[in-house]
Amino acid sequence: MRRRTVRGLTALLTAVVLSGACSDSNGPEDSLDARIRFVNVVKFTTGNVEIGLTGGPDAIVPFGESRGYEITRPGDYVVFVEDEAGPLDVNGSAFLSAGTDHTLAITGQSDLARGMFLADDPGQPDVGKAYIRVANGGLQIGPVDVYLLLPGEQLDGAPTVSSLDWLNATLYGEFDSGEITLVLTTVGTQDVLFDSGPIDVPSASVRTFFLFDGAPALDDIDVLVLDDGGD
Repeated sequence: MRRRTVRGLTALLTAVVLSGACSDSNGPEDSLDARIRFVNVVKFTTGNVEIGLTGGPDAIVPFGESRGYEITRPGDYVVFVEDEAGPLDVNGSAFLSAGTDHTLAITGQSDLARGMFLADDPGQPDVGKAYIRVANGGLQIGPVDVYLLLPGEQLDGAPTVSSLDWLNATLYGEFDSGEITLVLTTVGTQDVLFDSGPIDVPSASVRTFFLFDGAPALDDIDVLVLDDGGD
């Protein structure tokens, strides 16, 4: 199998609930601003979920969707999350640094909701390349081995990253752009739990493959492909 990882995709970071650090690159046009977007993958809520920062941006986000980046002033914010039945028990703060982009994703389920706060600024890849990371926002998914495969590749080698658990994300890795298939297996085996089929990853793009527990009535797995540093 031809491996494509160049910059440590297999290294894990714990996306500690509502805390994180930032790096420089393709953030807000005005370096005095910060940007944040919201993702809702929390199951068993009543209606849509409102995610926000007290005194800053907020958005109503349907299940399995994200909202575009919003510009705000840098600083420390208290996070709030609520559905139509009332607040969810997600406590914490998020520090936004000037000139940076971030993602705040609400994961888990209504009685065990957790936030993942990620920095979205790996820099700009070269033409013909893409930066990709994988985040696990699925409480029911649990730890999985992750394969990112080019067309024609099979599960005949080591996984791209091993044992990626809930509330964890990989660092960005550099890959050839084009079609990439995301496959999840039971840890230590090649028993397939999920196969995304080909995902188109444009040249010089930055993407997060965000895993989550699928439709609330089902026990399936889904993936949300996020354009990091985009609109």
